[in-house]
Amino acid sequence: MSKTTDTFAPEVRERAVRVVFDNEGQHRSRWQAIMSIVAKIGCAPQTLNDWVNNRRLLGPIGNIPPVKAKANF
Repeated sequence: MSKTTDTFAPEVRERAVRVVFDNEGQHRSRWQAIMSIVAKIGCAPQTLNDWVNNRRLLGPIGNIPPVKAKANF
């Protein structure tokens, strides 16, 4: 089992996710947008895809876990 570490600063993650959202319209799919960006930042495509998915899921509720958002509601 491998140990994962946070090798990317939160600012880098945030910027990469923003670039994916900004460039989705220029590509046929979100995956193509992700593939165009990962070489520039040096992460795995699935990693960036996970960041994007997390933002889409958690962004509207303030980037907190859904259970915590429900408790705050």
